[in-house]
Amino acid sequence: LICPFPSSGGILSLPHATAQAGWAGLAMITYCAAMAAISGIVLAKSWIILEERFPKYRNCLTRKPFATIGLHTFGPWMR
Repeated sequence: LICPFPSSGGILSLPHATAQAGWAGLAMITYCAAMAAISGIVLAKSWIILEERFPKYRNCLTRKPFATIGLHTFGPWMR
């Protein structure tokens, strides 16, 4: 229950901050949304490549998918 409190303040103040920033604020929010979408696409493609190269991950669920991608990409120090 601790996590929602810090994030809710930023979400609730976003419309006011956007209104104060004007068109530049709208452009910045659009840019951030696009970067978040691209990051999600890259992570999804990374997981698909991992499943293709390591068949043991195709049918099982892993609790830490980002750590698994890092482990097989950069080695044990990335885990």
